[in-house]
Amino acid sequence: MHPDNLSNVELRATHRRMALANGADMFIAQQEAILARADSRADLPGIDIPAWVIVGEADKVTGVEAAREIATGARGARYVEIAGAGHFVPIEQPEAVSRAIADWLSA
Repeated sequence: MHPDNLSNVELRATHRRMALANGADMFIAQQEAILARADSRADLPGIDIPAWVIVGEADKVTGVEAAREIATGARGARYVEIAGAGHFVPIEQPEAVSRAIADWLSA
């Protein structure tokens, strides 16, 4: 989460509920999938669709640098950085994400 959101009890409870609902086995499976996935950055120039890459300004999981690389590498992609959010952008800043999606759909 964004540092400003760390003391937000409601957001922390939502994150905890999500983690508990998925369980440890799912977390382990997700991490194994991440570790085993192929590097697909070479495929980015072949993407030519109106994709928007949305990232939280304080995302320490994906990171803004990786998001910028994806948006720069894919033709037709746009980079959108959401202020006040970390990795949990839709939970931390739902209105900003909704606006970005609405803009994408109307583009």
